[in-house]
Amino acid sequence: ELAALVGAPFTVTYFGTNALLDDDEAIERYVANIQPCLRKAEEQGVVLLIENLFDIVPTEISDAFRTRYRSSDATRTAKGVKKLIDAIGSPWFRFNYDPGNFLCGGEEPYPFAYDILKDYIRNIHLKDAVKYDAGLYGPPDDLYLQRDLNADYMCVAVGDGAVNYDALFRRLFGG
Repeated sequence: ELAALVGAPFTVTYFGTNALLDDDEAIERYVANIQPCLRKAEEQGVVLLIENLFDIVPTEISDAFRTRYRSSDATRTAKGVKKLIDAIGSPWFRFNYDPGNFLCGGEEPYPFAYDILKDYIRNIHLKDAVKYDAGLYGPPDDLYLQRDLNADYMCVAVGDGAVNYDALFRRLFGG
């Protein structure tokens, strides 16, 4: 309703993590829970966008936690995002492509994830990152640190990181 009120064509949502559910169970629960929001979005003419996200590990959580926890955000992979969107099966539910989040989740953002999801993309969130190492970059700045179960990444200016934005932009803009 707020998106419609301000004239926004879409609003972004996230999947979330739950290590107690496997991906199929989590997707089934999400599909059921999103239905009231999806009906309201359609009534208002607003598309709900799911943004891919890695498994965020807060800075106060010890590194030992990572070895005992399994990845549980189905949107960390391109195939997981596609499976979710297909399960919802509505033109009012599409994708907010975040190449930087795919990178932090250990997925190749471009061309792999893009090619799987290109038909569902309605918005692109530009963010770039590099794998963080204290020896290379010094003490972490929590504002720029993205912590996944598998590794830490540091946000950098678009084009200065590990996302292949040159190739992505050439594809998007035909250059």
